[in-house]
Amino acid sequence: MKKCILSAIGGALTMLVAIVIAANISANSKQEPEEYEHIDYVSSIEQASCAFCGDSEDALFAQYPDEDNVAIVNLNTFEYQKISMNSYDENGQMIAESEGYYKGYMVFGQDTYVHSKTFFNRSYATVEIHNAKYSIDIEFLESNLCQDCLDMLNVFYWTEEAPPECAVINFKEKEIRPLDQCLTWFMMGNYGVDCDYKDNGNIFLRVFYCPPRYS
Repeated sequence: MKKCILSAIGGALTMLVAIVIAANISANSKQEPEEYEHIDYVSSIEQASCAFCGDSEDALFAQYPDEDNVAIVNLNTFEYQKISMNSYDENGQMIAESEGYYKGYMVFGQDTYVHSKTFFNRSYATVEIHNAKYSIDIEFLESNLCQDCLDMLNVFYWTEEAPPECAVINFKEKEIRPLDQCLTWFMMGNYGVDCDYKDNGNIFLRVFYCPPRYS
């Protein structure tokens, strides 16, 4: 009788150990990170037709040739909020005069909005992006941006997380930099951008105009 009881207990313990081991294996397999898969956007247009850097008068960079300013742009609509740290006259010459403080407000689509405060004399701005959408219309980008512009986005886009619809553009350097969570700080020409991504999807930026002190 004792042998039967001990045998039953031994069998139960063996089964319990097997269940624990199987559970640990299952848990470990779920915790393993997924492999990154890079997205490569491929343009379907020539550079001349690019909505950002093309030869058309409607191209975004064509409106502000060589302006040392940046903007927040919606990649799904190309709406943008300009951060005019530097002012220019009608001839394109920088105006070296003391200025005060400027508030900007722009609605992207239905409910995404950008609120900015620019402190000219202190050379910095704060930007709040509320209700940002974390989705990109790939077909729209590929049919409106040239391959050079898309390649500036391709470097940072991965399939593990959907990137937000917003990006920063630099008119003088003709650069586009997405606001992806892998980028918490970056430089674009004379500008530094500090990014704070909130759990609710909002994005707060601090934009610094910081050209080299010594040439």
